[in-house]
Amino acid sequence: GSSNGTGGMLTKIKAATLATMSGVPVYICSSLKNDALLEAAEETKDGSLFLAQEKGLKTQKQWLAFYAKSQGEIYVDQGAADALRNKGKSLLVSGLVSVSGNFAYQDTVTVYEEGSGAILGKGRVRFGKSALKDMLKSNKPKGVVIHRDDWISLTPELNDLFAEF
Repeated sequence: GSSNGTGGMLTKIKAATLATMSGVPVYICSSLKNDALLEAAEETKDGSLFLAQEKGLKTQKQWLAFYAKSQGEIYVDQGAADALRNKGKSLLVSGLVSVSGNFAYQDTVTVYEEGSGAILGKGRVRFGKSALKDMLKSNKPKGVVIHRDDWISLTPELNDLFAEF
């Protein structure tokens, strides 16, 4: 809360998280010190350094993670959750349990694990809600709902941090 700033510490942490996930290091320090920028560059004085991830997110993944508004929710079974979380796979229709919201082709949805309700990530769908509901009624549903290229995994903490961003 100063006349120099436009946000509180939470805003700074959110911005630092976004930057570091994008491959950019961040140093938060006082703007009231004359040599603050030099000290930050030399990492010699007061402040907080946030190291960049070695492999920053591509622009599309940044958009999915931080800016794309979710138009619906998809709940998946444990097999699909494991494939998304641990195996780098795309989301297939066969792993869907339920869908909700109002989404169409190429909209962004949030994907959750059935039972635990844990967030898995966000992605752009290849089918709208009504088409997916029809597919779920089929005995052997087939197709890719979210291709891995249109997917970003999220942790619950990261999702909560950016809920108001």
